[in-house]
Amino acid sequence: MIRYPISLQELEKRVQAAVPGWLEEAARRTERFRELGRYEEDESTWGEVKRVFMDLQREKCAYCERRLSGQRFGSVEHDVEHYRPKSTVRVWPARRIERERGLHYDFATGSDLPAGYYLLAYQLFNYAIACKTCNTSLKGSFFPIAAERLPGSLDPVELRAERPFLLYPLGELDEDPEEILTFNGINPVPKIREGHPMRRAIVTIDFFALDERGDLLCGRAETIRSLYLALLWKERADSPLGDLADRAVVSLLSSASEHASCARCFHDLYRRDPQRAAELAQIAQNYIDSRS
Repeated sequence: MIRYPISLQELEKRVQAAVPGWLEEAARRTERFRELGRYEEDESTWGEVKRVFMDLQREKCAYCERRLSGQRFGSVEHDVEHYRPKSTVRVWPARRIERERGLHYDFATGSDLPAGYYLLAYQLFNYAIACKTCNTSLKGSFFPIAAERLPGSLDPVELRAERPFLLYPLGELDEDPEEILTFNGINPVPKIREGHPMRRAIVTIDFFALDERGDLLCGRAETIRSLYLALLWKERADSPLGDLADRAVVSLLSSASEHASCARCFHDLYRRDPQRAAELAQIAQNYIDSRS
């Protein structure tokens, strides 16, 4: 995961430009939910602002960093995901998930919340674009936290007191995902080895199965292979491909690239420990070969 920097003011400006009047209608709907004490409406409108978030996230899933199809033909692949669920919140991991995936924690992950975070249904900093796997298959109505739930708050800053386990990559309301989650080759691991930051990394990895999904592992392996070869060519003084290799490195490390966080971790390792980087590049190639 990587951060997508933006302020609330800039995000509101982009939404207003894309869908004039959306913010005012969102405020009216939120007030109605407050009066009802729950989320309830016949038809939602957050799909109207989907393209704003697709542009912001460079058409990548906020959680797994997979690149999805573009706006012209692929909007259906992108879900407007509610970071805090707008309706019923269930305890995670559910017993079925514990049993099937062998997940057991020695720390609490939050109570259920029958009415959910209904006031956040139209809060812009409760949105992110996610792929169907991350949003529908895995996230659903779960939202694990370390502290008490604050369902009556509309303030994203105040809601940090819940100490959520899942990382939120938009804006600067949350910790930078790259300071919490790092990579050992193609495998995601905690960057900090103690306390809540370590638990956040563990839960985020488990929650979205970031260390299990073959498409993600293969995508990261291909990124590492491409980056490693580009770095080798870049360092050859006599290489006629030096400029092309340099541009390839810049591209692979950019926020627009798929699996940018993994690429950046590998790039840092290459500069610190070229031998270990070579070993991980070979492991990445072996993984690609195993799926051929």
